[in-house]
Amino acid sequence: MSGFIFRRLLMALPTIAIVSITVFALIRFIPGDPASLMLGDMAQPEQVAQMRFELGLDKSMPEQFLIWSGNVTTGDFGRSIVNDEPVLQLVVSRFTVSAEIVVIAVILASLIAVPAGVIAAWRQNSITDLALVGTATILAMILALWSRCPDRVVVMQDGRIIEQGDRDTIFDTPKQAYTRRLLSAIPALDLNKTRRRHPEMAPGELKMINNTTIHTTTCTTAERFNAICDAQNFVTRFSIRNLLTGETFDRGADEETPSASTRKISIMMAALKAVHEGRLDLDEQITYEARLAEEVASGMFRYMTPGIVISLRDAISGMMVLSDNVCTKMVFERLTLEEVDSYCKSIGMNGTHHRFLIPPLGLSPDHTLKSVTTTTARDQLSLLQAILDAQTSPEAAAMLGASQELCVYALKTLKSQILRYAIPSRLPAGTIVAHKGGTGKRGRMNAGIVYRDGTPFYIITAFTDQVPAEMSDGTPGYTMSLETIGRLSRACWDGFQA
Repeated sequence: MSGFIFRRLLMALPTIAIVSITVFALIRFIPGDPASLMLGDMAQPEQVAQMRFELGLDKSMPEQFLIWSGNVTTGDFGRSIVNDEPVLQLVVSRFTVSAEIVVIAVILASLIAVPAGVIAAWRQNSITDLALVGTATILAMILALWSRCPDRVVVMQDGRIIEQGDRDTIFDTPKQAYTRRLLSAIPALDLNKTRRRHPEMAPGELKMINNTTIHTTTCTTAERFNAICDAQNFVTRFSIRNLLTGETFDRGADEETPSASTRKISIMMAALKAVHEGRLDLDEQITYEARLAEEVASGMFRYMTPGIVISLRDAISGMMVLSDNVCTKMVFERLTLEEVDSYCKSIGMNGTHHRFLIPPLGLSPDHTLKSVTTTTARDQLSLLQAILDAQTSPEAAAMLGASQELCVYALKTLKSQILRYAIPSRLPAGTIVAHKGGTGKRGRMNAGIVYRDGTPFYIITAFTDQVPAEMSDGTPGYTMSLETIGRLSRACWDGFQA
């Protein structure tokens, strides 16, 4: 028997190879370019070329197939170009549903087939025989599908699947704000089961419990955070730490999200590490050249006359305080993209991926995550916590790869931020906030340390995503995204008082 099975497996190998090559080739002949699809219609040719390079699409078809085959043998099926999730994970999540359908179909078929088979055998080749066999087959397929469909829920927004799962999971713990709004709009929805599972919920409320992690804290503050986020029809992810107690609140804190200019905190720290190692000098003189203003949409240097000379120290200040991307180029050109990305990984920011020197200007609002540099709320909180700890801890400074003096400079630079939207917007005038904000195509973001009476009070890193261009009342979406972050910060200010 083992020999027979082995021979069958050997015979299957050529078939698998032929099918793989054929399907691979047919997919490549389908009109359209994956890189252009991911970046959107507004992408520049050089941005598309960069994405094709990252995806390996610039190689010949045989090379692509060999690379893909090699990855498949190790269990790496790549990532989806639609939602940037691992393909194997997507297949497995759907395989369980298919397997359940098959099992149900087999059981139902058996229950119907045994008595029907006896009758059909007794009236072999008769009309009864044919009718029973045909009816049993059709019913088995229909009933199997019907038995499973009511328990599977798929939520779509603007033609995209934003959430899916079994009925209880979607109804009891929806992850997306859009899903929660849909459920709240169903008058006949029975929330009794949800309330029994989470008795702290008030009548008529459907709150996200599992997607918000609460560590050793009261439920009231967490509910306020959730209520602020749930009030809007876009995604808000955050990681918040009460520095007086160490309590931490997370909502989607490990979910990858566009970083926008919050990425510049890690760029600054990577540059300071290079300074500490003697590879860069903060007093190095840099000449502003016209090329540095190309593809730049933030800051004031782009409006100034080329030829101005500033130091690397001033370039870092311009990058952080004014979010000037000419200055960002000045700093980044003395490093490498790989160096900054590797630095993040070395200090534990494994959810942060630096993909571009400067974000592409032509991105559409529905661009994929791989089109931009991404991070997580938890990564940004851990970086800010490390910078804060390094003010008094040589070990923390060493972990960041810099001296305490350089870490003091980094925190001072963050405190010099002149933009007062988002985190500081609802705080008392004069409140010290060491922070860095960001403006992305999909939302607004801000990460910072808030002080009270000269003492670090709390850290908040908040990222809004899938923000509409305009709210239902006509208010610009970005206004509400910044207001949401401001309200979260104010909730911290009011809720964390000793």
